[in-house]
Amino acid sequence: MYRLKITHRGQAYVVAVMLVTLIVLSLSIILYGYMSGWVSEKTEAVNNVNSALSIEQVNGFMDRSRGALNITIYARNSGARVVRVTTVFLLSPNNTVFKIDGNTSTATLVSQGIQPGKVGVIKVSVKVEANSGNSGIWMVKIIGDDGSIAISNVEIV
Repeated sequence: MYRLKITHRGQAYVVAVMLVTLIVLSLSIILYGYMSGWVSEKTEAVNNVNSALSIEQVNGFMDRSRGALNITIYARNSGARVVRVTTVFLLSPNNTVFKIDGNTSTATLVSQGIQPGKVGVIKVSVKVEANSGNSGIWMVKIIGDDGSIAISNVEIV
């Protein structure tokens, strides 16, 4: 009767290869889930982020007589609960950033709650110098009270 003799060194090598294979496979699955967005979708569901803002249209004009930029934003709430836009960021063509989060002496934000599945109107007025440096493409970014964000551009002449 012959016995097969297995050394401890051979067993350790096989176990090490199996462990490394399992670790690489697990990390690959996690990385794939993160890159495909599956992990972030599950995280948002846990954090009860049920609404998402999207900008349907942006209209803007420069009121040169008052030195004000007036922007009207039409935003859709595709979520499940009412969302109110709390902050608007404007980036001018000369890279000046305006943060509008309430009524101040230089900016006004008017935002009602946007019902689920509906389009709401957000009105922004910012005092700016009526010079030629403010004409061009402005970036508009809105942030809802639930953390949802939407970005769009508008041309101001």
